[in-house]
Amino acid sequence: MELKKFRAEIDKLDVQVLRILDKRMELALKLSKYKKDVEDKKRELEVVEHFEDFPNDFIGREFRLKILDNILQESKRLQSKQQNLNINFSNGVVKKLK
Repeated sequence: MELKKFRAEIDKLDVQVLRILDKRMELALKLSKYKKDVEDKKRELEVVEHFEDFPNDFIGREFRLKILDNILQESKRLQSKQQNLNINFSNGVVKKLK
């Protein structure tokens, strides 16, 4: 029974992680309206430094940086493709149109 309980809790956390990542991508798309270029090396270095120094008990530095790299790559991919995604920015809300 404990196994099912722990797995159910992990499943809930996985959903929360995905929702947070989705919200982050939405904010990155909103932010792209104010940027000249998709890539901002100075900002990326700031974020990397924050990830390197983040205190935690179980997630190692290399794994944190791999996660961050994937997040940044996806964010840049979405921003560079936003014209092709048919996105509506009305009222400050990003919605993918069908």
